[in-house]
Amino acid sequence: MIFNGVNVVLDGDKDADVIVRGIDNITRNQNLGVIWEKRRGKGRALYCSFDLEAAKDLPEARALRRSLLDYLAATSGKNP
Repeated sequence: MIFNGVNVVLDGDKDADVIVRGIDNITRNQNLGVIWEKRRGKGRALYCSFDLEAAKDLPEARALRRSLLDYLAATSGKNP
Protein backbone atom coordinates (compact mmCIF):
# COMPACT_ATOMS: atom_id res chain seq x y z
CA MET A 1 0.00 0.00 0.00
CA ILE A 2 1.28 3.46 -0.91
CA PHE A 3 0.84 5.85 2.01
CA ASN A 4 2.45 9.04 0.78
CA GLY A 5 -0.27 10.30 -1.55
CA VAL A 6 -1.73 13.76 -1.20
CA ASN A 7 -5.36 14.55 -1.89
CA VAL A 8 -5.54 17.61 -4.12
CA VAL A 9 -8.71 19.71 -3.92
CA LEU A 10 -10.14 20.04 -7.43
CA ASP A 11 -13.36 21.84 -6.51
CA GLY A 12 -14.57 24.00 -9.37
CA ASP A 13 -11.93 22.74 -11.81
CA LYS A 14 -14.05 21.74 -14.79
CA ASP A 15 -10.97 20.73 -16.80
CA ALA A 16 -9.93 18.00 -14.33
CA ASP A 17 -11.06 14.42 -14.91
CA VAL A 18 -10.37 12.49 -11.71
CA ILE A 19 -9.12 8.92 -12.22
CA VAL A 20 -8.35 8.07 -8.57
CA ARG A 21 -10.48 10.00 -6.12
CA GLY A 22 -9.65 10.72 -2.50
CA ILE A 23 -12.31 10.22 0.14
CA ASP A 24 -13.48 13.30 1.98
CA ASN A 25 -15.89 13.53 4.87
CA ILE A 26 -19.61 13.96 4.24
CA THR A 27 -19.81 17.52 5.60
CA ARG A 28 -17.23 19.01 3.20
CA ASN A 29 -17.74 16.64 0.24
CA GLN A 30 -14.82 18.11 -1.69
CA ASN A 31 -13.71 16.86 -5.09
CA LEU A 32 -10.36 15.29 -4.17
CA GLY A 33 -7.98 13.78 -6.68
CA VAL A 34 -4.88 11.65 -6.32
CA ILE A 35 -4.52 10.81 -10.03
CA TRP A 36 -6.27 13.01 -12.58
CA GLU A 37 -6.06 14.35 -16.10
CA LYS A 38 -6.48 17.94 -17.09
CA ARG A 39 -6.97 19.63 -20.42
CA ARG A 40 -4.01 21.82 -21.35
CA GLY A 41 -4.40 23.75 -24.57
CA LYS A 42 -4.97 21.16 -27.31
CA GLY A 43 -3.66 18.31 -25.18
CA ARG A 44 -3.99 16.75 -21.75
CA ALA A 45 -1.68 16.40 -18.75
CA LEU A 46 -1.69 13.47 -16.33
CA TYR A 47 -1.08 14.24 -12.66
CA CYS A 48 -0.24 11.79 -9.88
CA SER A 49 0.25 13.04 -6.33
CA PHE A 50 1.66 9.73 -5.04
CA ASP A 51 5.41 9.83 -4.41
CA LEU A 52 6.14 6.76 -6.53
CA GLU A 53 9.90 7.35 -6.36
CA ALA A 54 9.89 7.10 -2.55
CA ALA A 55 7.86 3.88 -2.79
CA LYS A 56 9.88 2.31 -5.63
CA ASP A 57 10.69 -0.77 -3.51
CA LEU A 58 7.00 -1.66 -3.30
CA PRO A 59 5.68 -3.88 -6.10
CA GLU A 60 2.34 -2.05 -6.15
CA ALA A 61 4.11 1.30 -6.63
CA ARG A 62 6.15 -0.12 -9.50
CA ALA A 63 2.98 -1.56 -11.06
CA LEU A 64 1.14 1.76 -10.76
CA ARG A 65 4.08 3.64 -12.28
CA ARG A 66 4.29 1.15 -15.15
CA SER A 67 0.51 1.41 -15.73
CA LEU A 68 0.67 5.22 -15.83
CA LEU A 69 3.57 5.15 -18.28
CA ASP A 70 1.77 2.58 -20.47
CA TYR A 71 -1.35 4.76 -20.42
CA LEU A 72 0.67 7.81 -21.46
CA ALA A 73 2.31 5.86 -24.27
CA ALA A 74 -1.06 4.57 -25.50
CA THR A 75 -2.71 8.00 -25.48
CA SER A 76 0.17 10.12 -26.78
CA GLY A 77 -0.60 11.71 -30.10
CA LYS A 78 -4.36 11.18 -29.78
CA ASN A 79 -6.83 14.04 -29.80
CA PRO A 80 -8.11 15.09 -26.38
